[in-house]
Amino acid sequence: MRGRRCRRLAELRSAYLDSVLGDAEREQVQTHLLSCPSCRLELEDLRRVRKLLAGMSSASVPQIAPTELSARLVSIAGSDADSPVWCRPFRRTHAGVLPSRRRAVRVRATAAALALGGLVGASGVVGYLAAPAAPAAVRDPMERARSGFGGMLAELPLTNRAADALLVTARLDQLRADSRRSGNGSKPSGRRQVTAAVATATLRRAADSADRVRFAGTQQVTFGRGEQLLSAAVQVVVEPGQGSDIRVLDRRGQSAVERYLPPATSTSVKHQLLSLLLQNYELSGWQGERVLGRPVTTVQAAALHDDHAIAARWWVDDVSGLVLRQETYDEAGLVLGAGFTEVSISPAPTFLPHLAPRLAISSLPASLAASGVDQRKVSGWSCPDELAGLSLVQVRSDQVGEPQVVHLLYSDGLHTVSVFEQHGSLAGPPTGSHWDDSVQAYRRDDVAASATWRSANTVFTVVSDAPALLEQVVSSLPREPSLTPTTMDRVQAGWSRIRDRVTG
Repeated sequence: MRGRRCRRLAELRSAYLDSVLGDAEREQVQTHLLSCPSCRLELEDLRRVRKLLAGMSSASVPQIAPTELSARLVSIAGSDADSPVWCRPFRRTHAGVLPSRRRAVRVRATAAALALGGLVGASGVVGYLAAPAAPAAVRDPMERARSGFGGMLAELPLTNRAADALLVTARLDQLRADSRRSGNGSKPSGRRQVTAAVATATLRRAADSADRVRFAGTQQVTFGRGEQLLSAAVQVVVEPGQGSDIRVLDRRGQSAVERYLPPATSTSVKHQLLSLLLQNYELSGWQGERVLGRPVTTVQAAALHDDHAIAARWWVDDVSGLVLRQETYDEAGLVLGAGFTEVSISPAPTFLPHLAPRLAISSLPASLAASGVDQRKVSGWSCPDELAGLSLVQVRSDQVGEPQVVHLLYSDGLHTVSVFEQHGSLAGPPTGSHWDDSVQAYRRDDVAASATWRSANTVFTVVSDAPALLEQVVSSLPREPSLTPTTMDRVQAGWSRIRDRVTG
């Protein structure tokens, strides 16, 4: 403490000798000199120097400072060399510190570091605030996924409207058990074979006629599930340009479920699915059969990559192009069968009475182009080009900007799988589901098989019209642990979000 007091009073010694101090400061210096021999000695030295300087003649003192000394003083003063000397007493500095270029550089470097630190801190705050909100709870995603699946099926060619309605709305316990599953049958004998080109043209005509032919009738729809065949009767009315009215009948013949399906609007999807069908299956056919007394051309699809096993058959009306009956198979037998028990083709035009209130059938209205698929990959959505041998056909989202839901449709031209992705955390088991350890997901084995699980901050729901494909698709999709994001993770996510908005 004594040395610090000496340094603090060092600037007052000269003023003390000149007798220009005030009473309080003079008393302070005198009190300190009484107790500090070293300061008294320095004060005496300073007094002797003053006397010596006062006794020197003006002739003995150089009038101009030597050039070397002048240059040295200027270098010491640094940026203050041009300031008047009388300004110096008003500038407070630390004791013993002279102005220098090195000190100025150090001060500037410190200021730059502080400014950089402030900029980094501000950018961190901006990134943190711009980060997406914490994932919301997703409740019962299977219902929404199944509804979206039905909306997508309505736009596909060669799908049966009655079967589509049952896939989305019916439960297994609402269907009637008919018999046990068997093989896929054999080609009838005595029929006239047609070329692959004729078979292909017949299917193209059937796809074009799906929403162009006006008809009404009742179909018997059958699903193969496990070892049983389950069926239901469905009444169908199709009005071109308006859509389809579907009415599912219960076991007593009463209306159990009513559903409206809009007309197909995507011709690009139709052509893409037909191309996939030709890539994955070999078409053949024959003529000579009749369905409900109407002559038909039968088209058969055999899998190219499965020992040419029969995968599907269509019975196409030669006059209208309407598919009067169709069946798909797997190795266990029939998967789906749908055929008219009665039909009236091209009746008088009618207006579907409930068309207007049911126009907004799909919960995912925004359809994205192929470029949108690539954008979703960059933005964190899982959109593989292929799943379990099925190709990505269509992508939809709930909004165009920053969607919270993305819906993907995969197909090989015959079988269809829907992948429904939602940002959020799974709130609990979906209604009617059970946990399946074999697929590590909540599973619902209904007319349409479904599976739901969470990966990171996304809830995946898979819906398929072919139960055998479900496990293959589920095993091909991401399964990442759910982690709580750190502060740095939020900052990075925020700046990624800002970059995506700026770059468009």
